[in-house]
Amino acid sequence: MRIAVLSLADINNYGDAFFPLVLKAELLKRVPDAEIELITNTEYDCGLYCTTAYSKEYLSGFDAVILGGGELISPYDDESFLATYADCGYQGVPSDIAHGWLDLEKPFKAWFSVGAHPVLYDYPSHVDIALSSLDYLCVRGTISKKVLERYLHINDGSIKVIPDLGWLFSRYIDEYVSTANIISDEARGQEYIAFEAIDDLDIDANAAMIAETLVSFQESTGVKAVLTPIIITKNQWSEMAALEKIYNASEGLLTLLPQSSNVLDAGAALRNAKFFVGSSLHGAVTLLSYGKPAVNIRSGINTKLQDLHAARFRSTCFANGWDVLPGVLERLNNEADNEIDRKYALMYAEYMRYRLDREIDNLAASIKRHVSV
Repeated sequence: MRIAVLSLADINNYGDAFFPLVLKAELLKRVPDAEIELITNTEYDCGLYCTTAYSKEYLSGFDAVILGGGELISPYDDESFLATYADCGYQGVPSDIAHGWLDLEKPFKAWFSVGAHPVLYDYPSHVDIALSSLDYLCVRGTISKKVLERYLHINDGSIKVIPDLGWLFSRYIDEYVSTANIISDEARGQEYIAFEAIDDLDIDANAAMIAETLVSFQESTGVKAVLTPIIITKNQWSEMAALEKIYNASEGLLTLLPQSSNVLDAGAALRNAKFFVGSSLHGAVTLLSYGKPAVNIRSGINTKLQDLHAARFRSTCFANGWDVLPGVLERLNNEADNEIDRKYALMYAEYMRYRLDREIDNLAASIKRHVSV
């Protein structure tokens, strides 16, 4: 049996690069004799795995094609994804990997734990094609489900809602990484928080305030504030530049980690943190999967973050401005030290993994039935 797992891992973003590793490993647990190949728009080597460049013709030879994770049903081909691919001479439309193969007849076709951006009020025709041609469709939040239903007052039972694949990241960080080698000498062996930011809320205007707040927290609690870059995409988001501005504003009193060499290094840095504050969805999910607190601070359009925290009945864990930072740090530090909060956070994380395991069981069984026909 040949299975293709598709993703945008080659944009080299922490969450996107983790998805294919997780989905391939989980499918092999259930279909151990399968040959599983990872496909991205361009050839990609993250040090943990290599991928093959996308081709619709190549996919026609597989028994199953699965688009795994990510916000790949997106209107942002021109303004976001193409900028990421600019240096490699890529000529295609990046989101073709989400829909360019939907009319293939042989393979079992699935979208698994994907996101659909709510800006798509007038979304491309491939979404309607997907609803009629996919054999398996599950999205990672209720907002994505309503997008695919065109916000109509209907409930399409074929569209399942499941947790984000990021709830399984901790399983593979623990399996492959024994120590967090990326952590600097200053932070190793001490309690620290992971702080991360991109420049979508005017870092230039807020860097001094953020630095002052983090330094004050560090001095009053003894918990180090570690600036933790985990988004390593080229040409996009300027995460390291944002963190360097905050570090410089702190006059060296904060710790700035180097850019991670691969997704497991980044995951290890997150795993050992006491809690997380930052822009990254999967930075937050990684900490939450360990039963640790996390807050996202991003612009208001990030409904995937609203979905994540609303499902936990923690809408206050998503904020749209840096003014909340002092209160957030104090609140999360108290939560991280509270045994009851930690107990129930771990229970929630275990439930998310259980739901994903059940859905991957169903996906594998459906592929087997398709191939056996």
